[in-house]
Amino acid sequence: MEAVRQATSQSLGKSTWEPMDGDVSRWGTLGFIFGTAETRSSDATDAATASTSYLRIWRKTPDGQWKIALDLAIPIPTE
Repeated sequence: MEAVRQATSQSLGKSTWEPMDGDVSRWGTLGFIFGTAETRSSDATDAATASTSYLRIWRKTPDGQWKIALDLAIPIPTE
């Protein structure tokens, strides 16, 4: 699994995330955040290679840590 993470991170370049909004449930056990993200090439051009809208849902574990429960990304078409 670590090899997959390394290969993916190298091929995708650097991602920047721009959260737009988010909230936590009344009980404090679920949360969400949404926004846009941009991935730039890792070569010298630093060109944008992909833009996405994302939604990430988090759940709080019994020991108090937040873990991603669902991670969705939808490509933003280029003009």
